[in-house]
This record gives sequence, structure tokens and C-alpha cells, in this order.
Amino acid sequence: MNNIVDILLNNKSSDAELTHFYEKYQLTHALSYSDIIEKSQLFAKNISERVESHREPILLSLDTGPDFLFAFFGIVLSGNIPVPVAPSTLMMPKDFRLLIEQISNACEASHIVALDTLNSDDFNSISPLDLYQPSTKEDFIPSNDINEVCFIQFSSGSTQTPKGVAVTHSNILNNLRQIQKGMAVTHDDKICSWLPFHHDMGLIGVLLASLYCKVESHLMSPLDFMLSPKSWIELLSKEKITVIVAPNSAYHACTKKIKIEDTKSLDLSHLRLALSGAEPVNIDVCKRFVIHFSSSKISANVMFPVYGLAEATLAVTFPKINSPLQTLNLNYEELTTKNKVVLESNKERSIEVISCGAPLDDIELKIINDNQEIISDGEVGEILAKGPGIVENYYKKRTHLFEKWLHTGDLGFIYDNSLYIIGRKKDLIIINGKNIAANDIEMKACTSSELRLGRTVAFSYIAKDKKEVVKIVAEVCETSKRKRSRIKEEVCESLKAIIPITPKDILFVPPLLIKKTTSGKIKRYYIKHKFMIGRIKYWESFYLLYFIRSQILIIWLRLSYTLKEKLALNKELKLNRNKDTGPHESRQ
Repeated sequence: MNNIVDILLNNKSSDAELTHFYEKYQLTHALSYSDIIEKSQLFAKNISERVESHREPILLSLDTGPDFLFAFFGIVLSGNIPVPVAPSTLMMPKDFRLLIEQISNACEASHIVALDTLNSDDFNSISPLDLYQPSTKEDFIPSNDINEVCFIQFSSGSTQTPKGVAVTHSNILNNLRQIQKGMAVTHDDKICSWLPFHHDMGLIGVLLASLYCKVESHLMSPLDFMLSPKSWIELLSKEKITVIVAPNSAYHACTKKIKIEDTKSLDLSHLRLALSGAEPVNIDVCKRFVIHFSSSKISANVMFPVYGLAEATLAVTFPKINSPLQTLNLNYEELTTKNKVVLESNKERSIEVISCGAPLDDIELKIINDNQEIISDGEVGEILAKGPGIVENYYKKRTHLFEKWLHTGDLGFIYDNSLYIIGRKKDLIIINGKNIAANDIEMKACTSSELRLGRTVAFSYIAKDKKEVVKIVAEVCETSKRKRSRIKEEVCESLKAIIPITPKDILFVPPLLIKKTTSGKIKRYYIKHKFMIGRIKYWESFYLLYFIRSQILIIWLRLSYTLKEKLALNKELKLNRNKDTGPHESRQ
């Protein structure tokens, strides 16, 4: 293959319906390779009529659905560069406009493909492209060199303005090959996910991987999953899915929101791999997920913790297939005070860490200390990676690699050829001489109380007495002040073995106030800034007022999502009316 378009072209004669899309928990589209290439060519013609130059970045802000797939390949076919961006349905209008402004400035984009193209005032200098307009151009497929930029994946921007990772066709094809081999994918596999396509794990690890490996994919809307995790699990049972891909928090949500008695009617015996990535993997969450669905005949070795990042295209390490979770019980004091890996049998003095497996084919890893020196296995330091999937540079920037090595910014260690992740270097909290990862505090607080992963933030700051103080901010849906106080006491109790913390160090706010990046990561520095200027305490003081506001916003978001779905359907009907001999109609 010379580029990712060859994934479609090499299979264009196939009429097998492999790609399935669901909305409101119902199958809406079942597409073959020929369906995808035909519609993508139509979109490519429309783009080429309206975009004068080639190799131009074009923002792509669509919901998880067929239009994203057609538009993505259509932009590539037209000789331009898709830039996936979170759709407006997953964001507040103000945040969406700011995101579009930041990313369009960063990659100098002047066009956008978005669901609500009628609201062109929202885009200022960005021109909306309506891909449903008819075109008179003939079919064409421009050549795309394997070393050219295929698409731009923007980093999460959790601490700064997002940066565009310039992913080449070569990067993608190499990583897809590594993923296929690492998961031992066969044509009998079926993959299911609800991950959004603007996220690298959803785009590459699910959508492109399923097309590359020629396997069935069943794709849900992220909002549908958020509203009903049970429906996702029911789909796995109904379609006899073999591979699922989700972040750690999704498995946590399934065990929290799906009743044990409801699992008895489900059949998960076909599931062989449950990939957990995109955020820190928690051993307790993995264990509880398997136990929770044991009556659904789930395999004891189904959990598959993985590690990767956008700067490496996607995947870096995978564990062995059909193997028990590989964990180590380490001496907590040695780990947090000396960065040393010392095995510990006493549970009271230990912390359990989970392996994310070994490097994929052709990927090398090494660990370095603060002096940039390579350190031995069993010592904690920054993770560096090298291989054909490692991206050379951010868009229109000089390479960020040093002698082909990528500094990931993640802390971890190698033990028995397996990688263990400790946390982000920039998120370390130093208390009483101990280096504690913020996500360890968040996970412990959530697994031992009513707090939710992904909606709980831990950070520290230097107080007036020059001491470092830890604060926890969490979203809760509890209008009773007395019950909120009780939850704070539970959190303090669960964390006493890790850090000294009191109820006054914990602040509760209503939903929708903790900002997240478009890839689902907490904007930790945003929350810290809001705390330092007194905004978090203000939100907590007027909890009931902001709680009512959040509920109104949630209702508005759901109504907006429904209206935009209808708009998309009307546009598709318009396309079919304008095409006398257009592409195949979507199968129901």
C-alpha cells in the first residue's frame, strides 16, 4: 500500500457490509468498501470544486457517523489534509468556537466541514463546506505519497494551546500493521466502539483498523453510550463482538451503572479482547469489570491494557493475548521517595501497578532520568520511544525528536520486558518528599466513594507557609449539603494511606463545570487556575444555583443533539434527490 486510500481501493469490488453505524441504539447504516469509496469520491469532487489549492488543511467537525467517514476519505482523495475536530454536539457553543479558532490558527486552515454549516458566523474567517452540494466533476483519485501528511491529529491541549501532530500515510500504515499483529486480528473478529472519530483511538484504533484488517465494526454514538452504557454491553452480546476499545473510565461506568441482575441475560463469551487505553489504566477497575460480568460468561483474561499517544500515531505497547493481567506489588515508600521498584509482600506498605505490555513490532523503548541518562530496568523515569509509527513533527514545526527518539512526557519503568506507567511528568504532586501521580489520587478517591472518574481533579499548589497543599475538585449530583459532607469524609478516609487530606481540601461542584479536552482528558491546569482565583469556592458556595443551571444545559444539549441529527438526515435526503445516478442508498 502507498497510502491509506489503498485500503479502500484494494477492496472496492467487495460488497460485504462491514461498517455498521448506530444512532439511538438502532442500526442506521451498513456499508461496504464500494459504498465508502463511491460516496468519498463524490465528496472529493465537491471539495475540489470549492478549494482551489491542494495539501490544504480542512477542519472536519462531524459526529461519529457515516458522514465523518466519507468526508475524511473525501478530503484525502481531493489531495487535501483532514483535521479532525470535536463536533459541536459534544461541546458548549462558546468552547466550540474557541476550539475552532485555536485549531484553525494553529494549522492555518480556511475551510471547515461541520454539521451546522448554516451558522457560518461562528467560524469567522473559516469558510464552511457543504459536501452535499451536487458536483459536475468526473471521478478522480489524486496520488498521495506515502511520506506525505495524511491528516493532522491535534494534541489534547490540557496545559497549552493544542499542537497538530502531522501524521503521514507511512506512520498510519505502519501502526495499523503493528496493531493487527499485536492483536492477532482475523477476519472472524468483530470490533465495537463508541469512541469519537476526532480522537486518535477512535479514528485509527477502531475505524481505520477495522477497514485495514477487513473486519466488521459496530460503531455507536459517544452520547448514546454516555446516556446508557448498558446499551453498549447489550450490543456486544447481540452481535457476538470479539474486540472492544474504550478508556478506563468507560469500564468503571459500566460496573457502576449496570446492575448485576441485568448481566445474567447477556452473553459476552465471544469477547476476547477489551482494550483499555487513552487514559491511565486502573487495576481495580479491570478486575471489577470482569467480576461484574462473570455471569455473562466473560473470559477471565479479556482485559487488554495498552499504551500509546498521538505523537506515536497511536499504539506503542500491547500485552500478551489471553494472558492474566500482569501486575506488581511495589513498596510505596521506595517508589514515591526514591523512584525505585522494590517488590513488597505487605499490602499495607505496597501499591499495585499494572503492565501495559511490551513494545509492538519495530518499536523501541528506553527510560531516562532527569539528567537525560538511560537508567536500568526497575527504575522510574521518562519514557522514550522510537519506531516507524513515531511522528516526525508537529504541523509546520521543526522536528521534536532527538535522534529519532520521542520524549513522551510519561513516567514509567520497564520490568521483565513490560512497560509500567506511573503518570504524567507534569502532573506529579510532591508531598512530604513523596512523588505522587495526580491520577493515582483521583482513582483512589473514585473507587472508594461516589465520585466519578474523569470528573474528579487532584492538583497541588504552594501555600503562604511555603508548604505544598493538595486539593481535590469533583463534580457530584447531590443537592443535600449533609450528604455532600458525608462523601467528603469518605474520600478523606480512602486517601489517608496516600496523602494527608481533610474535608476542607475537597470541593464539590455541579456537573459541566470541570472542563475537559476534546480527547476527554481533564484540563487540570484550568481547574487549578479557577481555584487560585476563587472561582471553584464560589461555585461550591452557590451549589444549588449552578446545579439547576447544569440540568437546564443538559436538557438543552440533548435537544440540540436531536435537532442536529434531523439536519444531517435532511441533508442526506437532499443529496439523494440531487444525484440521478448517485451512490448506493444507505441500507437500513
